[in-house]
Amino acid sequence: MGYANYQQQRPVEPSPETVAKVQGKGLARIYGYMGLGLAITAIVAVLVAWFFSSHVNSVSSLQKQDNWVIAYLATVIASGIACLILGIWIPVRMVRNKRSLWVPYILYCLFMGALLSIILVAGISWAIIGEAFGISAAAFLIMFFIGYFAKKDLSLFAYIGIAILSMAMLVILFWMIIAAIQGGFQTLSRLDIVYSVIVCVIMLLFVIIDGIRVKQIAASGETSTNLHLYCAYVMYSDFITLLVRVIYILARTQRN
Repeated sequence: MGYANYQQQRPVEPSPETVAKVQGKGLARIYGYMGLGLAITAIVAVLVAWFFSSHVNSVSSLQKQDNWVIAYLATVIASGIACLILGIWIPVRMVRNKRSLWVPYILYCLFMGALLSIILVAGISWAIIGEAFGISAAAFLIMFFIGYFAKKDLSLFAYIGIAILSMAMLVILFWMIIAAIQGGFQTLSRLDIVYSVIVCVIMLLFVIIDGIRVKQIAASGETSTNLHLYCAYVMYSDFITLLVRVIYILARTQRN
């Protein structure tokens, strides 16, 4: 009798169509939050770069120009420190799961925008930034959906690839130090580009892992806003790291 009652009260498993619908909504929310963060970062970067550049150019006194330059450098350094602190705070707050992640996530995007304004202040052309964004977005989406739609578990291969590339990165850094000591600045410059390429490959492997994790989260049926925000934060961080390195590679290539 008890078994019969259990059979009657057991919840009905959702259909594959329902599961796919829940997964689609979760993925849409994650990408929506990520897109919001990227938009905030882009707007803040443009505004901060325009504000300081316009004030430096409008001042005729060299002393006042130096003051504005110092103020800008202080802003960039403070923003970098804030990003590091928030980068630790967000995962901790996610684990505790007591308060919303909206405030730290928005703050992280704001400070990241102020930090990345240095790209515009440095004089990187909009053509390079646009090209780098297109390359980064295409590579990011391809790798993410490889992880998301893969039928086999790719986590092991991704971690093996990260281990191999990490060792290669350490070797590159070692040779960069040797080249700097010996005065081989041309070799150092080339190794720096190789290092940037390695970082890009590593980040793309992380994107595959993120795709696997997001798929697992979506399959679990978890719909909390904090979890979606945290996924967006992780993907946002991966994309920003990839974008900055691609901008650097394109700028160096054009300069050469």
